[in-house]
Amino acid sequence: MSLHSIRAVAHESLRLLRLSLLAFVLLLLSAPTLFAQGGTDYTGTGGVHSIQGRLYFPSGRRTDFSVKVRLENMNTGSLTVFADAYGTFSFRNLVGGSYTIVIEASEYYEAVREAVFIDDGGNQLGRSTARVITVPIHLQFKREAREKLGVLNAALANVPKKALDLYYKALETAPSDAKKAVELLNGALAIYSEFPLALSELGVQYLRLNQPGKASEALSSAVRLSPEDMEARLNLGIALLNQGEFQRAEEELRQVLKKNEQLATGHMYLGMTLLKLNKHDEAEREFLRATSLPGGEYLAQAYKYLGGLYWRKGEFRQAADALEKYVKLSPKAPDAERIRNTIKEFRSKKN
Repeated sequence: MSLHSIRAVAHESLRLLRLSLLAFVLLLLSAPTLFAQGGTDYTGTGGVHSIQGRLYFPSGRRTDFSVKVRLENMNTGSLTVFADAYGTFSFRNLVGGSYTIVIEASEYYEAVREAVFIDDGGNQLGRSTARVITVPIHLQFKREAREKLGVLNAALANVPKKALDLYYKALETAPSDAKKAVELLNGALAIYSEFPLALSELGVQYLRLNQPGKASEALSSAVRLSPEDMEARLNLGIALLNQGEFQRAEEELRQVLKKNEQLATGHMYLGMTLLKLNKHDEAEREFLRATSLPGGEYLAQAYKYLGGLYWRKGEFRQAADALEKYVKLSPKAPDAERIRNTIKEFRSKKN
């Protein structure tokens, strides 16, 4: 082969590599927004089972602040995650046996110790059948906190009992069947339309069903009835982001962070919104802020977007570092193997 041919082949290989990397970042920056980030430990204990849970305030509303959840097992030790902005958490790749979900006491809430048993019985071929155990956990006020706060949930004060029963049934059903939860919530709202908690939960379930238009409609009503409900406002921002209404999404998310600057997921979703608005430097700051806050170290998507932003600036080492954190947190993500290959390419370059 002539020297000219060798140079042509090398040039073409480099061109294809650049196109491949460019395609990766374009895909990354245009990818649809995912719902419910973080709150999952993939490390596990070497098995095939999962424990998933959701945390609720005493009123029945899902928690909206960072809560550390520990899973203990006498034989394998403990695993720890932070519940995400929707109060959800999960532990995967678990062996069968007895576990205890532990949440430490706080200034206002009692400690929680919830026993969970995973039956590791095999199927007809002798293999362990993967099981998913769902555990709803309702936080309880300490007596002194209850007296101090004079606990009375105004959001539930005027709700008819039948509507309230349907709402609680929807909360129980939601982790395993979003469509059924939507039916129950619409039933509750047919009885009592001015029910902000039901509207908020309805918006969340529509998000899970990838129906952002219906989600934003329900969540807008929830925010109108309860403007200080930052959980509903955060979810409204996410729905608007998924709907393509980026300016409105930014406004809602900034209001949430004005009330709670420590909300890691709020910063992450604001970063995603700013990316859509081509405000890359601001987006990078939001992702960095998100990953620096308690619970933010588990936000895999924040690291993925950071990787793409670093690539744009030619900062290949930082891009590789961020993407490695992403695949460590989400080792079984559909794009994990492709991103591992991208990391190798980034490591071979110089900033």
